[in-house]
Amino acid sequence: MAKAKSTATAIEKTSSEEAEAAAMAELSEFFDSVDVDGLEDVGGDDLKIALRLWNMNWLDGNGKAYPKDVFFDTITEETFETLDCVLLVTRKSKRWDEFDNASSKTIVRCASQDRIHGVTDEGVSRPCKGCPDDAWFQDDSGKAYRKCGEVHTVVALDLHSHRPFLIRFKKTGLKPFRNYLMAHHWNGRSSGARRANIPLFVYACNIRLAMNDSGLYSVPVLTRGEMLPKETIRIMHDNAKSYLEIMGDVVDHADAIDSRVSSGESDSSLSADDFAD
Repeated sequence: MAKAKSTATAIEKTSSEEAEAAAMAELSEFFDSVDVDGLEDVGGDDLKIALRLWNMNWLDGNGKAYPKDVFFDTITEETFETLDCVLLVTRKSKRWDEFDNASSKTIVRCASQDRIHGVTDEGVSRPCKGCPDDAWFQDDSGKAYRKCGEVHTVVALDLHSHRPFLIRFKKTGLKPFRNYLMAHHWNGRSSGARRANIPLFVYACNIRLAMNDSGLYSVPVLTRGEMLPKETIRIMHDNAKSYLEIMGDVVDHADAIDSRVSSGESDSSLSADDFAD
């Protein structure tokens, strides 16, 4: 009997959700025509959205290290081995950070949202073009590296929970993300006599992590999924457009979380409260 009751409850829930979706669709034109929605004072600075990280150097509540090849959700504190999602929109910025052995913290030396002017950790604004720190250097072993690197901050929608989240591709994660864009989106379709992009939100995307041969860190592996239904693509377009308007705040939000994680504010565990604002 318990199973029958549970099934009936699930059916009722599904019917209720379908009825709500139908009502929302019917009211959509009306909502678009009114000039008040009650959210006039809500914007990007109110943003509370999880960042999903990997290569974590933190301990969980039991004092055990998080595996480097799992995604960590900064709000729910859940871990995921794989992400099934839709990538909505990305914003590219620049960031120079270094790990300071003395303080055991990662210090953000300079950051730039527009990739034209950067602001140092001392609050000094300087142009990115011609910046002496935005060049190639060699370490003691002769290996080439760059201090300052590009960061793609992406807003994505989880296909299981239907919740948005942020994911960042930088350093060793940058090349796999770029390769994915070039393979499936950049100049991916014909538009008359020219080539045009396939929008980022046309396909589902699976993201997993693979350990580097050194075993010291993991890199993302992005796999294109099926093309979404036409109506879903239109909905995703609207979502992407909404986030595009506040991507400056989105990047600021992601930077703040990154800084908290990198700063080592806690040496034992992560708290969702640390990422609430």
